[in-house]
Amino acid sequence: MPFTLAHPAAVLPLLRTPLAPSALVAGSVAPDLPYYASLQWLGGDYNLTLTHEWSSVLWLDPLIGLVLLAAFQVLFKRPLLALLPPAAAGRAVPAARGSAGAARRRRPRSPGRWWSGRRPTCCGTT
Repeated sequence: MPFTLAHPAAVLPLLRTPLAPSALVAGSVAPDLPYYASLQWLGGDYNLTLTHEWSSVLWLDPLIGLVLLAAFQVLFKRPLLALLPPAAAGRAVPAARGSAGAARRRRPRSPGRWWSGRRPTCCGTT
């Protein structure tokens, strides 16, 4: 069984594309979320078997990925940036705010482009 936190390594070649790195990482670890958090509160049989089926690639895995991405953007991004050493913070903070242009170049130009790049990556890491 592959180590879940190694899944983002599969998306490393895509970091220089217009796709958002945080979305790529969230999508690569989304199917393995039931290892760490129970999804039973959703009112269904959401387990590892379901998140690794082809049908969930179209509906459940993207929802889990979006929840992970929203949690990162809203709850964890600023505290993690504050923990960086000063040398790294000087490069990361402008890119995270979008003022340096690097973050803007990585963002997708259309939802179809984002979706088409994210789904094969997620399927390939599960």
